[in-house]
Amino acid sequence: MASGCTNTQTGNNTGSGEKVIAELNLPKDNSSSASSSSDYNVTIPEGAKSVKIKYQGLQAATTSIGGTDVSSMATLGVFALNMVPTEGQSYADFSGNVVSSKSVDVGGGESDGTIEFNQTGIKGVFIAGVNVKGKLTVSAIT
Repeated sequence: MASGCTNTQTGNNTGSGEKVIAELNLPKDNSSSASSSSDYNVTIPEGAKSVKIKYQGLQAATTSIGGTDVSSMATLGVFALNMVPTEGQSYADFSGNVVSSKSVDVGGGESDGTIEFNQTGIKGVFIAGVNVKGKLTVSAIT
């Protein structure tokens, strides 16, 4: 389960073998600092055939710092892992266990969409948002 998540609905079936694992809000601490990042470690249930991360309403958490436009500096990174991540771990702790990764250019206008990792053996997902606010839903397809 993701730490620091809000409104988590474990076991919420969305149909066709898809199960919501976590509903996440970025940033974690409700700050709007461009220099801060939020990350989540999400455990994926054994036997999942694929993992979906749906993102909605993503936008830059901060658009200006000292009069400089920083709205284009907003990125979401999603990393599928062949290990279960634990609270307190960061990318450096499992960079050798990344089986696939995708990024969302929030600053470039990507605000809504779905990332899907269509492979078995994913045991966890690491999600990192830099200068990003919005909602994410992580689902496993069995």
